[in-house]
Amino acid sequence: MIYLDIATLPSNVQHAIKQGEPLSIVDKQQNFVTVLAQPSYANGDFNYDLERMKKAVASAKNAVPVPPSALENFESFDEWLKSV
Repeated sequence: MIYLDIATLPSNVQHAIKQGEPLSIVDKQQNFVTVLAQPSYANGDFNYDLERMKKAVASAKNAVPVPPSALENFESFDEWLKSV
């Protein structure tokens, strides 16, 4: 993985990154790479957005809360899974 200091890039590229616009990079051999400035959940990127996860969990249908007793060890968790 290569890390770039955004401040060293041209101002128009800095602006595009800050706006979350996808960037395409091409080298002299015409190899294209698309860089997404923001994670794409559709592409499997994950940025630990806690608020987004809370909303997803809150809106889950048929959610079953896990009782504290099921979290004591693997065996108790497995037993609880069998019961639901």
